[in-house]
Amino acid sequence: MNIIIVGAGVLGIGLTEYLSRFNHEITLVEHDDAVADAVESRLDVMTVVGSGSNPAVLEQAGIRNADMIIAATPSDDVNLLACHFAMQYRVEKRIARVISGGILSVPDIDLHTLGVTHAVETEKEIVMAAQSLVELPGLTETADFLGGNVFLRGYRVDADMPICGKNLLEIRKLAEGAEMLVVAIIRDGASIIPSGSEMLIVGDEFLTIMPRESYGTYRTLINRPVRKIKKVIVSGDTAMAVNISEAMSATADRVLLLDANREHAEEAAARLDKVEVLLGDATDTNFLQEVNIAGCDFYIAAGKDMEDNIMSCFLAKAEGARRVVALRDDNRHFDRFLALGIDHVISPRLVTMQRIIESIQIASIDSLLKLQNAGLSIVRAIVSKRNNAAGKPLSKLYNIFKKGIIVGAVIRDRMIIIPKGGTEIAAGDELIIICYEHNIPFINRIFKADFNES
Repeated sequence: MNIIIVGAGVLGIGLTEYLSRFNHEITLVEHDDAVADAVESRLDVMTVVGSGSNPAVLEQAGIRNADMIIAATPSDDVNLLACHFAMQYRVEKRIARVISGGILSVPDIDLHTLGVTHAVETEKEIVMAAQSLVELPGLTETADFLGGNVFLRGYRVDADMPICGKNLLEIRKLAEGAEMLVVAIIRDGASIIPSGSEMLIVGDEFLTIMPRESYGTYRTLINRPVRKIKKVIVSGDTAMAVNISEAMSATADRVLLLDANREHAEEAAARLDKVEVLLGDATDTNFLQEVNIAGCDFYIAAGKDMEDNIMSCFLAKAEGARRVVALRDDNRHFDRFLALGIDHVISPRLVTMQRIIESIQIASIDSLLKLQNAGLSIVRAIVSKRNNAAGKPLSKLYNIFKKGIIVGAVIRDRMIIIPKGGTEIAAGDELIIICYEHNIPFINRIFKADFNES
């Protein structure tokens, strides 16, 4: 497949590295010639210097023969124009990263008419990620699939949970028909792909896949009913901080936004009816004490300076904030930050990349999430008519699969099936598979026929 990626920033490079694993022909368009040269010397891709909003540059990149364009620059205007021109060249898939919520908030704007077949809204995805963490404190992992209709949630077992001391077959009975499947257990730093006889014990971290409608039952099983959050503090001089604050006001009794930029703070105060906007520096311990940071349930750092986000989270935690969340695009040292007390680090780049990959659906295997500490990956396979899996129940597939591979969900005609051993796989099904990372090549071989059907 011929793919043009516009923008050689961290997102564009990440997508290029990922898609290169599937032997696609990739051309990278980048306006900075020094960046383009550095990319071409490091990766086996062709680069074209220029703007993705220039048809002549797109011609040079091979737009006439392209099957897909992914516009991933920091500029919404460039991304939309690149897709608009790609539509005129009859490129089949045209994916645009959209950072600003302003474009999509206008009701009469239809991005499809502008040429976008898939829009990935960075701000919206980050807000959703933050909401999921606040709505269920204590989550260790969170990811949504199929437009938010399939949940993956990670949680740690406590003694007060009805599931504690139960094996997975017993937990299914406790669920009383609600569809959910425990797909992995992390115990003492080691990962387990479980069978039905595996028991959950105190301290286990377990990962569960479920449709959205089973979420209430899941919360009952872990003894974490819905409770109103009393106080959330958000910091940052960004549109993201404003959007997160606005979303939190529907969840928490009280929301404060800390903003060090006077002009931005005044604009935020004019927009936010249910949020208290305070002018001050969130890396100043005295200021954090003044806003009673010790009394907040969640502190979320969403400023422009990613290092300040990390620092303010450390300070907030030291001053007594119960849980702290930092936005940081550079995913170096994530594990160390978590070990030092930051509860969650959200990467806008990684979240956006996951959503773009999910919307592509061009290959049989899409890596949607890496649980690197546990050596686990979540991948998606699309079953073709020629594939030997079509027409077989999962019980027979498990005889073929290596140990350490489990199908967590089957997506069929936009419906979600949490599978059992007798669930029969049909052509066109999408399988969400949890496996050890070393099993990914094996899964690739099983579903390799699908690469030729995209």
